[in-house]
Amino acid sequence: MVTELSSTLKTDVWDGASGLLSIYQYAMEAMIGANIYRDVNRTKECIVLLEPLRQGWHDAASQLPVQGAATGTARMNGTLGVG
Repeated sequence: MVTELSSTLKTDVWDGASGLLSIYQYAMEAMIGANIYRDVNRTKECIVLLEPLRQGWHDAASQLPVQGAATGTARMNGTLGVG
């Protein structure tokens, strides 16, 4: 997930993007290290670092127009033959 966020971040569009990219890169390195060394503290550090960002993305998504989300759901349900 963090890889996807960093690869789609447009650093030329927003002044704060390079700082956010640095956070993403640090988190990726820390998670890899946590996995290799089975370091629970590194994992917890990543959670503390990334949780506010996750909440921010969640809050932004909740402000999307409901009609657009409902249309996408209806389209998806029709494609899957559900409903």
